[in-house]
Amino acid sequence: EVGEGLCLAHAFDLGLLEHHTCDHNQPLQKWVYDPASDNIRLEQDMGQCLDFFLAHQDFGVWSCIDAANHEFEPDHAGKLCLVDDRSKCVQNATAEHFYIQLRLPGEASCFHFGGRFDGQTHMIIHRTCQPRREQWWL
Repeated sequence: EVGEGLCLAHAFDLGLLEHHTCDHNQPLQKWVYDPASDNIRLEQDMGQCLDFFLAHQDFGVWSCIDAANHEFEPDHAGKLCLVDDRSKCVQNATAEHFYIQLRLPGEASCFHFGGRFDGQTHMIIHRTCQPRREQWWL
């Protein structure tokens, strides 16, 4: 969550998220932004989405449905904010050992280092994002 220095961790379905020290190896802290639906999905269970619970004024997880309280869009600072309330945002955890994938806005493509043409290695745009070192960026 923005400004907290902690990561959102899935504790149980249909409930509030826990706030833990970030651990890049912890699958319950891994989320994937889906720009086609504006959802942030739990990587371990893509049917579960990050949701904002108005009654609790906190983030939780809920089944992915077409609802504004779990639709997020990128802002100018690189955060993902609720479409209906731009003050409710999350951002990638970044630290020395955290890696992110760089995606094209609105597409499933990722920047990928290692494309070879003209006898040289280049950064290319790969049609899919995959858990490969060539797509990890600091």
